[in-house]
Amino acid sequence: MSKIDSSRLIQIFSALATQKNTPISAAPDQVQNVPNQHKIRTSRSTVTLRSRLKTRLLDNRQRNDFFEAAPAIAIQEILCWEFGDEVMDHRDFEWIVQQVTTTILSNIQTAQAMTLLIDEITNEG
Repeated sequence: MSKIDSSRLIQIFSALATQKNTPISAAPDQVQNVPNQHKIRTSRSTVTLRSRLKTRLLDNRQRNDFFEAAPAIAIQEILCWEFGDEVMDHRDFEWIVQQVTTTILSNIQTAQAMTLLIDEITNEG
């Protein structure tokens, strides 16, 4: 998780906000080795990320604190997409999500990008 880079997150936001199926990097589908488990295939398509993000956001839409929780939900999904679902097992995952979310929201430009992304995804037809 040391590869978390704010410019990378901005690149992901931009790709999600501009085109629903834009590949983000030269890294195609990856096959990851997980200790003591079989290989997990993770799709590097923004379509996959966007779909998972939309599902999570819509599932949480009825929460009273939805607008406060939505950025953290988005960061969780982005980190899982970027590093694989096993990242959720990292002992500091929730702390990292909170730190990244706080950093994103403390910058006006990235906070606006996050808000627009969440609005766009939750209001898709």
